[in-house]
Amino acid sequence: MIKKNIYISGASGFIGSHVVNYLLENTNINPVLYKKKGRKFKIELNQSPILLERSFTKCCIEEVKLFGIETFVHLKAAGVSQEITPKKLIYENIYKSFLDLEHAREAGIKKFIITGTFWEYGNAQGNTNQQLEKAFLDPKNFYSATKIAFYTIIKQWAKENNLGVIYIRLPHVFGLGEHHNRLWPSLKRSAYTKTDFHLKNSEKRIQIANVQSIAKKISEIALDMKCIDEFIVHNMGPKEMTKLEDFAKYWWSYWGAQGNLILGDEGSFEDIEMKITVEVENWQKLQF
Repeated sequence: MIKKNIYISGASGFIGSHVVNYLLENTNINPVLYKKKGRKFKIELNQSPILLERSFTKCCIEEVKLFGIETFVHLKAAGVSQEITPKKLIYENIYKSFLDLEHAREAGIKKFIITGTFWEYGNAQGNTNQQLEKAFLDPKNFYSATKIAFYTIIKQWAKENNLGVIYIRLPHVFGLGEHHNRLWPSLKRSAYTKTDFHLKNSEKRIQIANVQSIAKKISEIALDMKCIDEFIVHNMGPKEMTKLEDFAKYWWSYWGAQGNLILGDEGSFEDIEMKITVEVENWQKLQF
């Protein structure tokens, strides 16, 4: 009997690396994934997942079935941390992503987890779950526009093919392996190099998520897809908002920074992507 398994796209990315690590360390699942030669995981893994020798869409259907893949977790996305052209965003976030999912469906996979972003809600993204359920999708950049387009396509695709799909809208996520130009890594870099850090809009209230908690939640959902036979949207948050100043001060103190944390409108660092949320309580207790 073939053991049921999980395939993860975007597994070597920031969140993907943590999902792979969580599954390896906390479950009996050895996830299947494809990683380009030379590409490294964002964090160190103590165990090895099952690596495909070629990309998922180049694997024959019989090969996919051989691995016993029951759930497809789609984390791959372009343009999250680095600006790329609209043409590239459409190609990666819509066309290539759909090819992966359709190939999985043709191979008999009927359960899918697909991640989007709170940026799809535009200015409404800082609201509560109840408010977001009534909010219109209103992208504020081309990245979120491609995610909305893909969401619309996948919703109809799932309906016409009787698939179980959970579409998870993710918040801004911080932690080990995060892109170096984001707030938390930038703050940490200044703390470790004993240099001053300028933070603009320090009074802004933010919602923010620890990557380990996000990886745990995604993994738990992936392990419990058996009864899912419809299209479901899951907004991962919000719980509560915290001032950007409080977040920065906590980590500045945690790392024992010797430079100055300069707050106020005259600062030079402004992370617009912080205006997103997640169900994480007591973020002050998170350890990195």
